[in-house]
Amino acid sequence: LLEQIAGGIQRVLFGLSVTLVVLYFLLATGDLFRLKLVRAIPRLEDKKRALTVLTDIEHQVSLFLSTQTLINIGIGAVLAVILGAMGVPNPVLWGLMVAVANFIPFFGFIIAASVLLVVAMLSFDSFWYPLIAPAAYAAVKVIESNFISPNILGRSLTLNPLVIILSLLFWGWLWGPAGALLAVPILVIAKSVCENVERLHTLAEFISGERH
Repeated sequence: LLEQIAGGIQRVLFGLSVTLVVLYFLLATGDLFRLKLVRAIPRLEDKKRALTVLTDIEHQVSLFLSTQTLINIGIGAVLAVILGAMGVPNPVLWGLMVAVANFIPFFGFIIAASVLLVVAMLSFDSFWYPLIAPAAYAAVKVIESNFISPNILGRSLTLNPLVIILSLLFWGWLWGPAGALLAVPILVIAKSVCENVERLHTLAEFISGERH
C-alpha cells in the first residue's frame, strides 16, 4: 500500500512539475504566440477572426478560473469552520482538500466526501456523528451548484453535463489528476472556438449547457 501511495505521489509531482515548466514558458513568451498566429494567417479577415477567438478564450477562461477559485476557497473555508466546530483534527487541511477537489466536477465531490467521512470516522467513536461532515459538505455543494455558481458565472459558461463527464474520463485517463483538473478549462476553450467558427456552431451547441 505504501509503495502504491508513493508511486501515486511521484506521478502527481511529476505531472505538476511538467505543468509548471510549460506554464512558465507560456508566460515568458508573452504575446509571442498571438503575434506568430496572426503573421501565419494570410487573409486579413482570418487574422481578425483569430484575434477575436483568442480574446474570447482569454476572457472566458480567466473568468471561469478566477470565479471558480474564489467559490472553491469559500467552500473550503466554510467546511474548515464546520469541521473545526465538530472537533475534527486539522480542519484547515481538509478544507483545502475540498477547495482543490471542487475543481473536478462530479468526481471531486465523491472523492472529497469519502475522505471527509473516513477522517471523521477515525476521529470519533460514534457511528452517526461522523456523518455530519459529508452531509454538511453535500449541503454546501448543493447550494453552490444550484444558486451561487449559476448566478455568478452566468449561463454563458454553462456546459453539457454529459460532455463534462466524457471530458473528465478522457483527460483523466490521458493525464491523470492534472487532466481531471484541466478537463473543464479545455471544454471552455473548445466551446469558445466553436462559437466563433461558423462551421462549428453545431458542436458549440452540443457542448453548451441548457439555456434558460
